[in-house]
Amino acid sequence: MEQLMKFQQDVKMDMKKLEHTLLDERTQRQRMSSALQASTAKVTELEERLRRCESHAKDNKGALGQLISHTKNVERAVNLTQQEIVTKKEQQQQK
Repeated sequence: MEQLMKFQQDVKMDMKKLEHTLLDERTQRQRMSSALQASTAKVTELEERLRRCESHAKDNKGALGQLISHTKNVERAVNLTQQEIVTKKEQQQQK
């Protein structure tokens, strides 16, 4: 009889340990799930930021290309005007 009571106590103690372990595992799983959700949200946010940066970089590249093209056109116009001035001066000097 005494052995049976001791066995019952051991079983109760083991059950409490198992319940405690199960509760710890459940708590840990919830923490991990929360951490995973937070990480996923952060990755999504960073991906969106990256998309916006890439879009802005593409816009800036296009604007820079237009600026370079415009600058080249201005340089050509200045060179042509300078040549015209030189030609007119030469013509006036020949007269």
